[in-house]
Amino acid sequence: MIRTKYIRTILFSALQRYKLILLIFSLILFSSCYRYDWSGLQKVVTAIGHEYLRFSVLAINLQGIHEGYGSDTASWEDRYGRIADWMATSGKKPDFIALQEVHGLSGDVKSYDTLFTLITKIKEKTSVSYRIAYLIVRPVPQGLRPTLWAGNALLYNPDRIENNTPISNIVPSNFDDESFLGWRLRKSLPCQDPSSQYQALCSLIDGDGLGWISSYRSPDNNRWYAGPVFARFQLKTAAGSHIHIYNVHVQYDAAVGQPITYLNQFKNLSDGIELNYGSSRLYPPVVLGDFNIGEADILPHFTDFEIAGWSREVMGVLIGKQSKFPSKQQANVVEKLILPEDYEDPTGIYACGHVGLVWSDHCAVFVQFSPISGN
Repeated sequence: MIRTKYIRTILFSALQRYKLILLIFSLILFSSCYRYDWSGLQKVVTAIGHEYLRFSVLAINLQGIHEGYGSDTASWEDRYGRIADWMATSGKKPDFIALQEVHGLSGDVKSYDTLFTLITKIKEKTSVSYRIAYLIVRPVPQGLRPTLWAGNALLYNPDRIENNTPISNIVPSNFDDESFLGWRLRKSLPCQDPSSQYQALCSLIDGDGLGWISSYRSPDNNRWYAGPVFARFQLKTAAGSHIHIYNVHVQYDAAVGQPITYLNQFKNLSDGIELNYGSSRLYPPVVLGDFNIGEADILPHFTDFEIAGWSREVMGVLIGKQSKFPSKQQANVVEKLILPEDYEDPTGIYACGHVGLVWSDHCAVFVQFSPISGN
């Protein structure tokens, strides 16, 4: 199976190179008829790089299966469906969808039902069957009710992207192992008992759903937290050159009113990853998710990064500075959107839209990157 996938990848890359060579050769012949004006060739080569090396991200705090918004109600299935509706009407199919507050398993939902619902709705609207790179969870006590397993997840578009997360010689920690602190490879929540209509979708999870984390115990209540999650990918059109994605849901230390512990764990993780695996970066690393910090306050905590896109509250996308993370390509922001609409509710109940539009209690942020500036 692995060998077949490897051969298919080689053939795909060879086909893309063949198309590129054929197009350039055709343009050379065309240019020769017009006094060797090579400006057309330069524009086409630039356009090819623009198309084949661009990538896009979407950051959403899903707010689990929450349904109450003031005196109104929006079912979580309807909220998830609106994400798929936007993708269908806009024509945008993000290469990466970074999610926070994903309810993986609880007394209300079976394992992975939330993600499978979202993926199914997206496929119905766009024909793209997103894959799950990981769903890294922690236990959230709910009193007498069953424990909620919730956390961060990352979906990706397999038509354009391949998961290439590096594997260490250390055995990954299990999804519920709280004995290890610091940065380490970790398994996702197992897909053991999804609803009957979703059982076949467990195959959409990449193996054990591995992601690198930097876990810690909260100084406030000694609870275990997974911290930020890292995974590595490559465009199918740029095999061997990697895109680094850090998915964050920043937690505050209540005693000091600052996210000191979480941000220290992010630095530990990113320093270790970039030192060991940074030599093959296609672009500087991307950090995205729910920062629980306003735009005006974020950069002092992430001095090696620049803001690529930000909502009017705490959701955002950062891109590493080329000077700090030398990479094969400069990541230029060519499009950014606040979703589902750039609207501020004066009552503070809704984020980015009224109850008939909301995806969550947060805005979502979409950013498109390209190696060249402009559209």
